[in-house]
Amino acid sequence: MKPFKYKFKTKPDQHQVEALKHAIVHRKYGIFFQQRVGKTKVAIDFCGVMKQAEDLKKVIIVSPLSVREEWGTQIDEHLSLDLDYNFYLYPDNKNKRKELIQDNLDPEDLTFIAINYDKLRNEVPNLKDWEPDILIFDESHLIKNHSSKRSKASYRLSKGVDNVLLLTGTPIPKNWYDIFAQFRTMNASIFGHRWTDFKRKYCIMGGYMGKEIVGCTDSDYIADTMGEHSIRVLRKDVFDEPKVEHITIPVTLEPKAYKTYKELKQTFVAELDLGTSITADMAGVRLMRLQQLCGGFIKNDEDEIINISNAKLKTLVDLVTTQTEGNEPVVIFHRYRAEGDAIVEKLRSKKLKVAEFNGSVSEDDRKIARDKFQKGKLDAIVIQISTGAMGITLDRSHINIFYSLDFSLSNYLQARDRVMGRNQKNDVTNYYLAASKTVDYKVIKTLQKDEDIASAIADKWRWFMDEEE
Repeated sequence: MKPFKYKFKTKPDQHQVEALKHAIVHRKYGIFFQQRVGKTKVAIDFCGVMKQAEDLKKVIIVSPLSVREEWGTQIDEHLSLDLDYNFYLYPDNKNKRKELIQDNLDPEDLTFIAINYDKLRNEVPNLKDWEPDILIFDESHLIKNHSSKRSKASYRLSKGVDNVLLLTGTPIPKNWYDIFAQFRTMNASIFGHRWTDFKRKYCIMGGYMGKEIVGCTDSDYIADTMGEHSIRVLRKDVFDEPKVEHITIPVTLEPKAYKTYKELKQTFVAELDLGTSITADMAGVRLMRLQQLCGGFIKNDEDEIINISNAKLKTLVDLVTTQTEGNEPVVIFHRYRAEGDAIVEKLRSKKLKVAEFNGSVSEDDRKIARDKFQKGKLDAIVIQISTGAMGITLDRSHINIFYSLDFSLSNYLQARDRVMGRNQKNDVTNYYLAASKTVDYKVIKTLQKDEDIASAIADKWRWFMDEEE
């Protein structure tokens, strides 16, 4: 590495300097910073250092769709003024994709190409033709499932690349072995590239027919090895954390809706009791149907979605208007599209300025909405938790309202942290709307204990079905 002096555009904190030094030494490294701690800046400065030191110019950023465009903003904010750069969003059009790669086969300036995970799985050959120098996998916990298409595509892309960074605040969102697929992508020499070998060496098997992972043969080695190849920094290590309060608001379903809920629950319990073994998928689908009803919607015999209850919606509107009339902006999370549409329609009927994030909202529109919210031009932002829970900062608000939750611990943790930006100076309140004597309470309690519901359903499905105040 030739001598040089890298000029930071924005002054790094000490933990960012430490992370950058380790990343430069290792070349393949995990930056596991919680929200607000600044992992994106470290990755950007890493690219700047490598450009000055070794003239490495070609960077591919793989990220969730919801934050792909945000990388351009962050690069502009943090990359050294000594460096010229280009930033491209990987095009949807096939011909434009080929043109982008061809035009940048040998760029002079530092060049970033950002692509989302779901698009990556079909584009690995094209991107490898570009011969990238550096790969950045943002929110790398999204590739924790070693058998998923996105995880396999990420691994294929990383083969032969000497500089690979993993970025996430939740490297182990569910199980200790979630780290295997992430490290396989970063550096397969650490834990190997074959899941069967990893499982044979480190996993203790048991449970139903001996097919469940119930422990680790050498947890100290796993932890120590992770520590050698990554850095973990929590918000509490760096900042004075805002106090966080969790408030569950009970909602009483209308008599007709609750009667339907009870009938569905009894039917589902009877169905599940008939099975000799209960799979998570089987029980999970039943719980999902009950959860949908709690939110106010259910499918009829013609497979049409009908509105069966307005109890939660009325409670939500009352809570939101109470906050916004006090000039407090709010962030609202929900699971199902019908819920989100109903929430937005009702809030707008109250003359509130509201934006909506769901799978059909484009990147550009999401960025515009987020910027409006942060600048005080919106009263509320309504987010489908599976599509907008990651990578965006909404710290103008210190109030989260969870209308409904999905079964992913990772999604919950990510959503909860959207308001925990560096500019958050207020104590944070998380409100949870829960239909009384329903599965809502069990979902909320399980996630608050940092337990992943999907992994618990098979063994605890009857507990989820039990009534609770």
